[in-house]
Amino acid sequence: MIPRRPLIGPLAALLATVATGCHSRLPEAALVLTQTPFGAQPATPRDLLDQRYPLGSRVVLALPPLDPAHVRVLSRGLVAAGDPVVSADGDRVFFNGRGPNGEEWQIYEADLAGGRPTPVTVMPGGAAGAALLSDGAVVFSSPVPRGA
Repeated sequence: MIPRRPLIGPLAALLATVATGCHSRLPEAALVLTQTPFGAQPATPRDLLDQRYPLGSRVVLALPPLDPAHVRVLSRGLVAAGDPVVSADGDRVFFNGRGPNGEEWQIYEADLAGGRPTPVTVMPGGAAGAALLSDGAVVFSSPVPRGA
């Protein structure tokens, strides 16, 4: 098992998005955040997202009480993920993810109630930085910027 950074703390507070609002299936204090393996360093980063989210990074839903025993992995099946954005209705989360076969970074969508994430984009050069418009449309950047 890969040791993970604590869920609560200054870094988690900066990365967390409160999953509240009209959603009736989740507790009000639930958080969606990126969890990165402690001390993880990318072997050979190909791009900016490889640097930011090394292998083992994942998007999780932290449920109260906020401790490691109450975490649901939303990016299950992906080798790295990060940068979550929760939909206005609180039902879904969009995030950057990399598949298990070395695919380029793409935008994925996951239901906060559970299930596997599904790809939203299939862009040559990858996709990153999902944002949601008021009508529910997803916008993003492509290609993913190369590393420094």
